[in-house]
Amino acid sequence: MRAKIGRFPSVMALQRRGVWLESTTCKYCNHEEECGDHILVQCPFARLVMKWVFKWCGIHTDPFNTIAEVLNFATGWGNCPKKRRILQVICYGTLWSIWRARNDRLFNNQRISHTLLADRIKFIVFTWIKFKRTFARNMEWID
Repeated sequence: MRAKIGRFPSVMALQRRGVWLESTTCKYCNHEEECGDHILVQCPFARLVMKWVFKWCGIHTDPFNTIAEVLNFATGWGNCPKKRRILQVICYGTLWSIWRARNDRLFNNQRISHTLLADRIKFIVFTWIKFKRTFARNMEWID
C-alpha cells in the first residue's frame, strides 16, 4: 500500500515534489500539517472513525500513530487466519474510506460525520468480502 511507505499525495508529499499549495494544515482538524500518517491515523477525525470501526469488530486497541502500525496490527492479530484476513480488509477499507472522505471534503466541500463514515466502511467492507472471497459468497449482513 502506497500510504504505508508515504507515497501518496498528501500536502507535505506534494511539497516535497515541488508542488506548492496555499495551506499545509489538515482539512479535518486545521491544526497539524497534512502528512499521510496524520490524515489517516493521527487526526482526531481519523481516530474517531478507527475507534468506531474497531468497536464494531469487538476489538479494543490503543490509538495508532502510523499507518504501518494499523496494518501490522491487522497482520498479526488473532489466531484464525480467516478472521485475520477479514480484519486486514477492514483496515484497508477504513484507511481508503478516510482518504476518500478527505478528498470529498477538500475537492467537493462535502462533510461527513465519523459515525456515518464508519457505517459506510461497514457496507464497503462487507461488499468487498462478499464478492471477492469464495468463502464468503453465501455471507449475509448479519454474519
